[in-house]
Amino acid sequence: MTGHGVSPAERRSWRNSLAVFVQDRADAGLDQVEVLVEYGLPVTSERADAVLVGAHSETGEDWYVVVELRQWS
Repeated sequence: MTGHGVSPAERRSWRNSLAVFVQDRADAGLDQVEVLVEYGLPVTSERADAVLVGAHSETGEDWYVVVELRQWS
């Protein structure tokens, strides 16, 4: 969808990491938090694996957490 090709290594990394990421997010009580996947970072050509986007429950302030998944072998 982004117009960028995906290498076999990147595809393998997502296949191995996505289920764990989703489960960890749920375990942390963040399963209702929006997730932007392969988010293009502004002013660069870099992409973040995932960005968690939410609002503080009391103040309503927006917050963002950038997540970089690492696949170690």
